[in-house]
Amino acid sequence: MSLVLGLSVLTACAPAPVVTVTDEQINAAQDAGELERLYRDTALQLAAFDRQSRPEDFARLDAIGKQLASVKAAQVRARMQRFALSEDLIPMNILAEAAADAEQIRGWNTAIGDALSNEISLAREASQAAFDEARNRQAALPADAHRERLAVLEEMAAVSGDPSYENQRAALVQSLAQQAAAAQEAENLEQAKELLDALPDNADTRQQRAEVDRRLFEKRFNKALADNRPDEAYQHFAALAAAPNWNDIKPDMREIGQVMIDYFTALGSDATGKGQLADAKRWLLQASHMAAALGLDAPREAFNPFVDKVKALASKARNSGKRPAQELGLLYLVDQLQPGRGDVTGRINELQNAIAAIAPREVSTTAFRDPSGDYKFGDKIAAGITQYLFKSIPQDVRIIEREQYEAIKREQDLRGASSLTSVDYLITGSVLEAKVEDTQQKNRRTMRVVTETGTRPNPAYLEWLKLTESQQDRIKAPAETESYETREDVSINVTIHRKVGIFSVSYRLIDAHSGKVIFPDSVTESIEFSDESTEGVQLGDFTLDFKLADLPSDVEILNELAAKISEEIGGKLTERLSRQEEAYASSATAAASEGHYLKATELMARAEAIALRKGLDASELREHLINHAMADSLGLPAPRELVAPTIPAIEKPVLNTGPAQSQSAAAAE
Repeated sequence: MSLVLGLSVLTACAPAPVVTVTDEQINAAQDAGELERLYRDTALQLAAFDRQSRPEDFARLDAIGKQLASVKAAQVRARMQRFALSEDLIPMNILAEAAADAEQIRGWNTAIGDALSNEISLAREASQAAFDEARNRQAALPADAHRERLAVLEEMAAVSGDPSYENQRAALVQSLAQQAAAAQEAENLEQAKELLDALPDNADTRQQRAEVDRRLFEKRFNKALADNRPDEAYQHFAALAAAPNWNDIKPDMREIGQVMIDYFTALGSDATGKGQLADAKRWLLQASHMAAALGLDAPREAFNPFVDKVKALASKARNSGKRPAQELGLLYLVDQLQPGRGDVTGRINELQNAIAAIAPREVSTTAFRDPSGDYKFGDKIAAGITQYLFKSIPQDVRIIEREQYEAIKREQDLRGASSLTSVDYLITGSVLEAKVEDTQQKNRRTMRVVTETGTRPNPAYLEWLKLTESQQDRIKAPAETESYETREDVSINVTIHRKVGIFSVSYRLIDAHSGKVIFPDSVTESIEFSDESTEGVQLGDFTLDFKLADLPSDVEILNELAAKISEEIGGKLTERLSRQEEAYASSATAAASEGHYLKATELMARAEAIALRKGLDASELREHLINHAMADSLGLPAPRELVAPTIPAIEKPVLNTGPAQSQSAAAAE
């Protein structure tokens, strides 16, 4: 029998309606999705009565209403969460529907409905504020801020749930697409690109954007060549090849790409014949990079005259015996133009290993001065720092053991003689304080202790024995004896022992070449231990053994502090001495700016070596190394003294692939 039928039968049989729905029936109705129907039918049965006359019946109705309201409120909250744009932002149309649901829920249970209404009200305020802020941003946009306007309209449509804003956005997209097509047809490519970049990404706009970018590149490339600025023309190509849509552009570039490669190869070959190797290098590398970007074969044979001259310069550097970095940079150039040459790659590996062996900065840590002389804490500090640096930055520094700080001047002399035994940095310092303060505080402590335990006759048992035999049969006999203990107050002498270790160190990181202090610092650490000793006491059965305080020795405390300070100093020095590839590269750039290309080459080679040891991307460092090595080999002046190259009278190509056919036109043909 259904719940509703049961109610009808009860109504027919009883003189007045009686609600007999149980909690189990309410839960069953909820599981069956009939809770709202149950509430409606129950309310109908009670329509002719008031609460005063039927309090119990109306209480059951309220129970059904409360459960129904809880279920519906949970559903409303779940729906708001499902459509939420963020944690605290819900579309306003969803909130409007939720508000109507909350009003209905109030009819079932006022408290639950009011709580839900309050939540919706707060959410509506947040969404309205977000919508108003977006609308204000839209009003402040300039007329040509197409991309931003589309984004704001999309945001307003999402927050409000009003389709009119999405319609405005769709109309704007259509208008921009038409304007872009008109600009493209009129060869106003810059405007067409600006309009297309504002449009949403799809297959049609990607195709249009690729065509406009390609034709715009051709226009700029041709203009640069016409003005005798081939390097600028190449930069236009490099920018195009780095564009996000390069893969969409590249298929239509292969034919004109070969023309570009041939032109830059001709420039490089002409410069090679005239001995202008710096210009030749630049143009031939540009031709090689174009070929790689376009997936075309580079004209390796055409590079032979230039490669032969570079290899001759590399041989000269090798024969000098003192310029491995210069030789490495030159061979890198050969490998870029003609990769895979066994004679070149083998020698490159040898040079990389040789430079990697000397690239790390050499650091020496002297024993820290210890004025007390009681324990060699200075040696422990120095050893701890050395171990920390060795573990933390082995790719950046090499540890060279030193005993005396006075070695710094001798190191300077050795470095001036280019001896490989010199160091780059010295770490030295002093132990300012290393002590342990020991204090004792004596007190008396009173304890309540058990001094005697035993057994004695149980008074209850004695009383039980006095009973008659019949009485004893009815009462269980108590235990014959009972335990007892005697407690007394005992006072003992207690001594609290406290040890505080204090360790203070000053240290300096010194440039061994100049003696200049690069980084001065000081560190102080402290540590505390405490325990207590007590005298022995015996009173009756109570015994308290004599106890000594268990504290580490002064030497153990100071050793622990020394280890802690060594780690702290090591961490600070690691920050200063790590990233040596960046330090080398910065010094190399500074040297090159002054025309000191040999020094720049050596420094950049070390920067690249450390970067490779660390597994970092060293491609940019390698390019700088090639440039510095070529500049030194050719004896080029400092950058500020360079003059613009003379462009040979080679016929300049004119790129013009024309507009790509539309899909409809291609289909018609």
